[in-house]
Amino acid sequence: MNRSTAHRRDPALDDVGVQTAKQIYGTGLSLRDIGNVLEVHASTVRSALRNAGVPLRDQQGRCKESATEDSNLNSSATLIAQRARDKLTIES
Repeated sequence: MNRSTAHRRDPALDDVGVQTAKQIYGTGLSLRDIGNVLEVHASTVRSALRNAGVPLRDQQGRCKESATEDSNLNSSATLIAQRARDKLTIES
């Protein structure tokens, strides 16, 4: 079989497919469901959305990036509060 004539098992999404996937993903459907609609594998949808800069959700539906950002913000806020307490303790 020649590589140039071989058919891909799961074809990549074109620009229209990526835009459609973004719209559907925004409604809350899973990657698997979107893949079924677009007739591609869920990993193809995930790769296309990630390459398009769409923040992905975890399995519970929470945004992965915002969960990380919230954790970083909480850590920063905790550190700032701790330093403020230490400074007050030193000055007292």
